[in-house]
Parts: sequence; structure tokens; C-alpha cells
Amino acid sequence: MANLRSVSVETLPVVHHRYGRAYLSNITPTRPDRAAGRTRADASLHFWRRDTLSGGLTDRRRRVQSIHLVREGSRVPSIATAAGLVEYRQTGSGMPLLVLHGTPGGSDQGVVAAEVLGVDARVIAPSRPGYLGTPLSTGRTPSEQAAAMVALLDELEVERAVVVGLSGGGMTAAALAAEHPTRVRGLVLWSAVTAPMRIPVWPLLHGPLAHRSTGEALLRRLQRAPRLLIGRAAGDERTARTALAIAQTVFPIEDRRDGLANDAEQARRFDAAILPAITAPVLIVHGTKDRNVPYRQATQAMQSMPNARLITVPGANHWTTPADRLARAALSAFLDDIASGPSRDV
Repeated sequence: MANLRSVSVETLPVVHHRYGRAYLSNITPTRPDRAAGRTRADASLHFWRRDTLSGGLTDRRRRVQSIHLVREGSRVPSIATAAGLVEYRQTGSGMPLLVLHGTPGGSDQGVVAAEVLGVDARVIAPSRPGYLGTPLSTGRTPSEQAAAMVALLDELEVERAVVVGLSGGGMTAAALAAEHPTRVRGLVLWSAVTAPMRIPVWPLLHGPLAHRSTGEALLRRLQRAPRLLIGRAAGDERTARTALAIAQTVFPIEDRRDGLANDAEQARRFDAAILPAITAPVLIVHGTKDRNVPYRQATQAMQSMPNARLITVPGANHWTTPADRLARAALSAFLDDIASGPSRDV
């Protein structure tokens, strides 16, 4: 197994090879502490150290397993659409909610995200092209992926849906709302990419975490020590449980590598000029300490769209925002308002 020794607390999806080790970090690389001859993350966090976090490890594992709805070995349906093959999962009933996962992710992440956010709806969670069972040929650009999602809705006989874009899925969600407005009842952009940016994916594609065994070992360690992922926020049971449930849907990378590489390419050249064309009601949720997708993207997006509302989560990062009580309440109210309005959904 690859030698993965230490991690920083911010973000799981981006890994940096710096100073001879592999670190879990964010878009800003972990900086070296020259006086100590090691990184600042090394000074307090070690991947292989024993963690003495209080609060029943067995209970936490059990709850993570209960919220991680998609289990290994389960059969996931795929459907042939006009755009190509699309893998998807469905759960719940009621108003259709199309959940577009982040970078990296898959249909499993969409289902888990809907669960941790506490939504009560018919959740439709596809794997975007290049992830899990959906081939990249189904659509590379945000516009092509938006067309593929419309084709999926056609096959499922869903006329209109609320679209949720999580992180890197925000690009496709925005394109869908801008280019297919009659199919979108509302748009939720949760910690979403809405402006051109660099996603440094090379270490994930070619470094230690590209190996299934290393990813599995990391997840086991994070279950024992959530502090390595979310820092002091691990003291809150719900926050730790939420972050760990979503982290489970990042790996294995080998099943998500084509989509991961493509998302990085699309993010570099994303056209934010499409945002003013979005006329549907929009809810934006973003943490001020998000270093995966900078908070300024959320403020700029709100100013660009005529019917957008921004929910700011002070002090939250990419991993802790989904557990915020007020943010989840705002999402619930947003969905209730849309559901109570006129609808022609099937």
C-alpha cells in the first residue's frame, strides 16, 4: 500500500504531494514550517497516530453506515437516453429533486447528500458523465451534461424538477437552469462551482489515493479520527457523521477518474456568463471558510442571477456546511415554497 502518512483538516478531494509526503489539503497547498522542518499539518496531525476523540466510536460507525445508503455490491440501474447511457439512483417520493454530485462523486453521493440534508422529495441522483456507470461519452461540457440530464428526465417521465448542484456539480446545474429553463422549477447551488477555477486533481489521479487500498485505509482512519477531516468541528456528532458519510462517496477514485479529470478541465474554462440567464428561483448556500470553492464565487453568483438568495454559513468549510442547522432549514423552506406553487410534474 502507498505510504500515506499525514493529513490536514480541510478537504478530502484534493491531495497535494509536497515535501515528500501526500497530504489531504485544499486548493491552497499546505505550507512548510521551515523552522520545524515539516509542514504545519505535521506539527499536530499525523495520519497514523491514535486519536482519543471522545464519544463512542462504535456508535459513530453505526450511524455512518446507516446514512450511507448505497452499499457495496448493490445493483445500480442505468438507462439508455438520447444523450447516452446514464447511471442513476432514486429514493423517496414527491416533488422530483435532481441531485448533481460533486468532484469527485457519483450517484451514491447524490443519495447520501440528500439524506444528510434532510430533504423530503423524490430524489433522482445520476452519476454525471465519467463517474461510476455513466461513460464520459454521454457528455463532457456542462452544456452536454445538462442535455444528458434532460434526456434522463425524459426517460423517467419527469417534466420539471428542482435541480441541486453540489460543488463541481454546480457547473452542470447552472447550465441546465440557463439552457433548459422549462425543465427547472428551482435551483440549489450548495458550495457550488459557479466561476472558472483550478481544481488540482493530478495527485488524486496519479498519487497514492488513486489506489483503492489507500483510499479504503484513509476512510477507515477518518472514521476513527474525524478531526483529521474537519478539525474541531468533529466535536459535534452530527457534523462528523455528515462529513464522514459524504467522504465515503469520494472513493474509489478508479471508478471516478474520467469524470474527475474532465471536471478539472471544464472548471478551468467554465463560462459564468450563463448565470444571468437563469430565471428560476435560486438558493445559494456557502461557507465563508470554504477553501475548495471560494466563498466569493457564491457572492458573485448571487449578484449575477435575478432571483437568487444567498445563505451564508459563517466559519463553515466545504465539509461542515451540510451539517449547519440553519442552512438545512433554509433549504427545506425553499423546497416547500416551490412545492406549494403551481406544478405540471409527473
